[in-house]
Amino acid sequence: MDKKIVRNQQKEKMNKYFGGNFHTSSLYEQLFNSQEFMDAKVIGITVNMANEIPTLPIIKEAYQNNKTVVVPRTLPDFKMEFVKLDEQTKLEKTKFGVKEPINGQVYPKNKIDLIIVPGVAFTKAGHRLGFGAGFYDRYLKEYHGNTISLAALPQYFDQPIWKVDEFDVTIDKIISEE
Repeated sequence: MDKKIVRNQQKEKMNKYFGGNFHTSSLYEQLFNSQEFMDAKVIGITVNMANEIPTLPIIKEAYQNNKTVVVPRTLPDFKMEFVKLDEQTKLEKTKFGVKEPINGQVYPKNKIDLIIVPGVAFTKAGHRLGFGAGFYDRYLKEYHGNTISLAALPQYFDQPIWKVDEFDVTIDKIISEE
């Protein structure tokens, strides 16, 4: 099926799912107990939008375990960089509705141990359907650390129902509610 169609269907499902009585404790617990999370000193993660898994509990857990948290900032030409999130970091909503840092220390790819990658759909094998601009696929192509995605029930598929392209980057580990 066409990615755009699946993406729109998934966004609709996610709006309904995350607007209801969504409980993420099992996803968080699996993430926090994963070797990748425990070993990571620097973790990349987004500041979630309303129709996504809340990331604040993950950010708080990282801080409680003395980890550095970095969040993405988009750049021209579909590029992206990660910036340290701390008390001095100012976040601003972009035209896409995503909160991004407008200041702060940029972390190079080789200094980030784990990136928790967002998306609208995932498979057991690590296939990911993103939000459509390709920022993460471009960034992850040259990233050599660990990647994990959290998949709520409506986001998790046995097999992709969308076209997987050669430039789509596979996620190392998918944590699901299943």
